[in-house]
Amino acid sequence: MRKLVVVLFFPVSVFGQHFNAEAPLPPVLKNGFYNIPLPPKVSAWLEPDYRNIRIIDENGKEVPYVIQAEQPTFSNVEFIGYEIEKSSEKDCCTILTVINKERKQLNNIILEVKNAEVVKRATLRGSDDKQSWYALKGEFVLGSFSDNRKTSQLSILDFPLSNYEFYQIVINDSTTAPLNIVRAGYYNTNTDYGVYVEIPGVAITQADSVRQKMTFVQIVFDTTHFIDKLELTVAGPQFYRRQATLADRPFEIVSTHQPTLDLSLKESKLVVSVYNENNPSLKFNGVKAWQLRRSLTAWLELGHS
Repeated sequence: MRKLVVVLFFPVSVFGQHFNAEAPLPPVLKNGFYNIPLPPKVSAWLEPDYRNIRIIDENGKEVPYVIQAEQPTFSNVEFIGYEIEKSSEKDCCTILTVINKERKQLNNIILEVKNAEVVKRATLRGSDDKQSWYALKGEFVLGSFSDNRKTSQLSILDFPLSNYEFYQIVINDSTTAPLNIVRAGYYNTNTDYGVYVEIPGVAITQADSVRQKMTFVQIVFDTTHFIDKLELTVAGPQFYRRQATLADRPFEIVSTHQPTLDLSLKESKLVVSVYNENNPSLKFNGVKAWQLRRSLTAWLELGHS
């Protein structure tokens, strides 16, 4: 079976296209969405905005695709609810018990409360056994809860750091109807880090200038690549600290760790300038470079190549 081909081109006229590079795709085994990775040897041909890549079938027809480019970091914020118990005493109070099963260290609880133009006074206490209760926060004010866009509002209740299993909010309802507290919980932020692909064939050379009191480190790639992360291996005395620049970006080289830089460049050569001042030159004896993973997602059909 003939294979699908990924091609990269620069248009030379309105009547035709010239392809500078191409790479075959494996046969399509069944209908479905496929992720097509673009390794450094392919992504090297990409324009920075990715406009010059196509998937072509056996008839020369373009196959629609979406390009996916990893981000260095991305976060997902999720509201996690606690188990709660509610009870009330007529002409007295509403008691909201928040259960912290894992006994995590807490210094706040987020309450979701139905809108109500009313002000309440409350106290907060904690317990490990639901029998003996200990003061956490003296009398404080809850309200007024009003949001013109939604029917409820979030309120953050701050208190000293603690790890009780049970937290009890006692709300004074002696003169007005109780608040409708929908849920209690916290926001959990999950941070994911982008997937990187190492760039092969990176070379490094070093030149020292006694007159300028500087070291120039040249990093050369086999072609122009997207460069999203760079790590230098440095040897020197037991302790050192140097100021340096790369592509007009200042950074420090210190003996506690090897310098790693997050970048967003497309280059074939980089130069690191190191300011030695009156210190001896460091020895740069290695470099690694990575790019964030880039891929195409396309619907491919069985029977087409």
